[in-house]
Amino acid sequence: GERDPDLEGEVVLVDAETGEEVPLRIDEDAMERYRQAHDTHLAAVRRAAGRLGIPLLQVDADQAVEDVVFRQLRRLGVLR
Repeated sequence: GERDPDLEGEVVLVDAETGEEVPLRIDEDAMERYRQAHDTHLAAVRRAAGRLGIPLLQVDADQAVEDVVFRQLRRLGVLR
């Protein structure tokens, strides 16, 4: 998932919009900092959605669209 990407060692990340390549060395310390930043960001999004009364559903990119649309969104009351 997004919180635990399968990255380790020397990697090159490519910006999907600009094509810029960024070489990185990913070790356990880097992954822990990434997870902390991810969790902090997600908590802020949850708080903002809650203040505005917006239902929030976190999905992983590998989840089936049918499951998200037909089960999870219905469970939240977004779809009937």
